[in-house]
Amino acid sequence: MRLQGRLVYHEPSVHAGFLRYRMFILKVNPERCKACGLCMHFCPVGGLEYAEEYNAAGYHPARQGDPEKCTGCRQCLLMCPDVAIEMFRVREEVKEKAEG
Repeated sequence: MRLQGRLVYHEPSVHAGFLRYRMFILKVNPERCKACGLCMHFCPVGGLEYAEEYNAAGYHPARQGDPEKCTGCRQCLLMCPDVAIEMFRVREEVKEKAEG
C-alpha cells in the first residue's frame, strides 16, 4: 500500500490476469466534516449527499450516495477544506490475457 496525496493505492499481487477498476469508494470522516457542501458542489456526477445523522458538532456530514456513479476524478478530495474524504479504488481481476 502506498499513499499519493489522499488517494490510497493498494498494490496488486503478482498473477497472470489483469486488473481493472470497477468503482471508487469514498470514506468521509464524519467528525471532521463540517457540511460545507463544497465536495457536493464540485462533484461532476452528483455522487455525494448529506447523511441523515448528525456528527458531534451538530452537522449532517457528507457521504457517498451511489458508488457506481463515482468516476474517481478526486474533485471532492481536492475541494474538501477539512481533509475529511478518502478514496479507495475497488478492483476486479479479469482473467483473459493480452494478445501478442
